[in-house]
Amino acid sequence: MDFKWLETVVMGSGDPAHPSIAHTIFVLAAVIASGIALSRIKIKGISLGMTWILFTGIAFGHFLDSGTIHHDTLHFIKEFGLILFVFFIGLQVGPGFFSSLKSGGLKLIGLASLIIFLGVGTAYAIHLITGEPLPTMVGVLSGAVTNTPGLGAAQQAYADSGMADPTIADSISLGYAVAYPLGVVGIITTIIVMRYVLRVDFKKEDEGLAAMSDVTNLPQRFSVEFTNEMLEGKTIAIAHMLINRQFVVSRIMHPSGEIVMADGNSKLAIGDRLRIICTDLALGIETTIPATFIEEGRIVLPGKLLCEVVRKLPGGMCDVTVSDRLQTVIRCEKSRTTITGFDPVEYPELPEVSGHEFEMPQSVLRDMIGRTLFAIAVD
Repeated sequence: MDFKWLETVVMGSGDPAHPSIAHTIFVLAAVIASGIALSRIKIKGISLGMTWILFTGIAFGHFLDSGTIHHDTLHFIKEFGLILFVFFIGLQVGPGFFSSLKSGGLKLIGLASLIIFLGVGTAYAIHLITGEPLPTMVGVLSGAVTNTPGLGAAQQAYADSGMADPTIADSISLGYAVAYPLGVVGIITTIIVMRYVLRVDFKKEDEGLAAMSDVTNLPQRFSVEFTNEMLEGKTIAIAHMLINRQFVVSRIMHPSGEIVMADGNSKLAIGDRLRIICTDLALGIETTIPATFIEEGRIVLPGKLLCEVVRKLPGGMCDVTVSDRLQTVIRCEKSRTTITGFDPVEYPELPEVSGHEFEMPQSVLRDMIGRTLFAIAVD
């Protein structure tokens, strides 16, 4: 049996003028597999994660003959991988992106711009002081902040400039490869040092995050596959009515891979993957407060925090305003409190409760709750 093909896949074609595409893919697969295997190594609970793939790539690149690599295939995989990386980042942060911009967008944009300008200024200063080529410093800047899309943008900008000098183009990647590991290790080291300097207690931090989650009652997001044959072809509005649960379907991915935004008229099909947003509304209190409206609007506020604020307000008329950035300002005489709200679109409506209505004195209700509170104790 002739195993010449296997030798070509593993060792390459041996002809620099006609490098093997299969060998190139084999090398890339070996680099990725080795990096993922090494990423499982932890030292005192700390792992470098996917950064190991860069290390294994550097090692393979040092020992391999570059003439055995099909550069067109390498370029395609590099560009396609970067596209997938950026796409999935956008897909992940998409549902809460615009609501985050409304709640603190200007501050986030300002901080991001400040970090960029500080990095660019530092890199340019090092270029002037050391005389290091500017393209190399661009790669160092991208690697120091672990900004892979920035590296891709820098390489593309250089290619579009018409100055296709392979030496300079390689210096961008070289600067990135040298700075990236130091950037990752530096961030990890800084976090560890700050933990001991500030005496951070992880247990207390976890308790604080859990308490914050209880206060804000943030929506939960799930990705589920639709398999109910009885509801196939029905719309989301009909499914919502039949299931009798409060939820919002934000996106649907069809078996073909097409992703569409969902609404009440979207039809469900077997194999669809649904992105569902819901909240725990097993217990809720609904009340109505008389008010004078200048302009109607909707906002979701943390219940416990709002109760604490209202409890401390002086007597008198209160004025409540909501900005476009979901900032809610509560004014009462000389008191002024600002609470960051949430986009109501991400929260299902409160369920309609049918049954008999009755009234009881507040003192009686308080006494009933006090007598049964032990039943939900956490100890």
